Amino acid sequence: RFEGPVNKGSVSVLASVRESVIDQGVARYIDQPMPYRFGDRIGKLHAVLSNRSQLSITVLSTYDRARIGEDLINNVVDVDGITGITWANKAAGIRYLMLPTALPLLGRLNLSVSKFESDSGPIGNPDRSVEVTQFSSSIDVSYSIGTNDYDWGLFTNSYVFDSELGGKYQNIDFDREYVTEVGGYIKSVVFIGSSLRLTPGIRLQAFPSKGQSFLEPRLRAVYVR
Repeated sequence: RFEGPVNKGSVSVLASVRESVIDQGVARYIDQPMPYRFGDRIGKLHAVLSNRSQLSITVLSTYDRARIGEDLINNVVDVDGITGITWANKAAGIRYLMLPTALPLLGRLNLSVSKFESDSGPIGNPDRSVEVTQFSSSIDVSYSIGTNDYDWGLFTNSYVFDSELGGKYQNIDFDREYVTEVGGYIKSVVFIGSSLRLTPGIRLQAFPSKGQSFLEPRLRAVYVR
């Protein structure tokens, strides 16, 4: 793990790499490789562009590997009966924060892309796989008027689902599906007296690819004695 400034007071980085070491410890006692392994990597760059704006860039990668079907207790290994399973995640995101000098508000812009992959089947020749890719964007604004706070935002999410099941489930060999979500929200925090805080809001979600939409009114009340 490494964390430190690139340009003191304005730019910093964080980098981390982790790997499982259980196969280097337990495996020695059972005299056999462990059937799983995992690890992750993360990197982040944070920059203060001015006294009113900041930018963050983050990348992430994780993986898991496992084998199912090995009899470690009796030291029996049937290659044909072993199933290999893998999981992998990759993601990257950008976040931009802005504090205008002329208005009492905070603006946030978020952009991200991620991919999840998983496959299973015979070692070296998996016959089932799933892949999910997501593209996301959002704009969030917080505004203050007196003692009351107001938040609103817009967001979009686009998903691509790929699955290859080898015809083993409902005779499906390969399938691809697209789902798009768009929406927005608005809420406020209103103080009534010194004890009651109300947070009314409304959220709209629409799925154009499915022809569905949902309108959700919301209300939260907090009373403090």
